[in-house]
Amino acid sequence: MKLNKEFAIREIDGDYILVPVGESALAFNGVMTTNRVGAFICEALKQDCTRESLIRQLADAFEAEEAVITADLDSFLSRLRELNLLEE
Repeated sequence: MKLNKEFAIREIDGDYILVPVGESALAFNGVMTTNRVGAFICEALKQDCTRESLIRQLADAFEAEEAVITADLDSFLSRLRELNLLEE
């Protein structure tokens, strides 16, 4: 899976925002805000990767139990899917 290339992640004063660019700006009405973990996931999703590789990357970068990482990742990916931000 990969983040839709027509969305860019930007940090503005400590907040992370997914912004539509190109034709997606016409179809996607608004922006999506996230925290630094969400931004980390989005940056990782700039390259094609699997759920398992994302779990490993998150476990290496953040101190949390794997069950928590997995649940949070699944929730975040579900939201990205709802908004059609993932290419799978």
